[in-house]
Amino acid sequence: MENNKCKQYYLTVKNTMTGKYEKVFVTEEVYRAYKKPIRKEQSRERRENRCLVKNKFGNLVRCTEDCNTCEYYLSGQKPGVNGLSLDTFKEQGLEIADTQFDPEAELIERQEKEALHKAITTLTPRQQEIVQMIFFDGKSQNEVADIFGISAQAVSNVMARIYASLEKNLKKF
Repeated sequence: MENNKCKQYYLTVKNTMTGKYEKVFVTEEVYRAYKKPIRKEQSRERRENRCLVKNKFGNLVRCTEDCNTCEYYLSGQKPGVNGLSLDTFKEQGLEIADTQFDPEAELIERQEKEALHKAITTLTPRQQEIVQMIFFDGKSQNEVADIFGISAQAVSNVMARIYASLEKNLKKF
């Protein structure tokens, strides 16, 4: 168990700018989500090469016999899933891989969040507090104005300076 805490996970992705492949370190969750459909496909391919036979209940199952001694294989029956529908897969508990996950987009989003966090730390403590109240605590500019004892227009002016500062500092990161 101790070894798993120190284990690092990475994916090899192609850098679209340079065209070279690079190692990108990711969390275990991202790594497993990326690898899951690949492993399912490999498992499906292994199953696909096995003969389909009927078990004693009349259900179609994959043959578990050695292909060199299997009567179905030796009789010339083609192994595979010919004639099966998606409903049959679902009935047998098989899932179709989710192709919506994009580790590259996940990585870009994480890097953008880190850059924004760094840019926020360059703000003054008061500006950081206002950002916290408006964007993380869900307070309106009027509520922030009441808390600080200033006008709503003053909060709006501070927000304009915050946006300008963040825009300038995000270019650095």
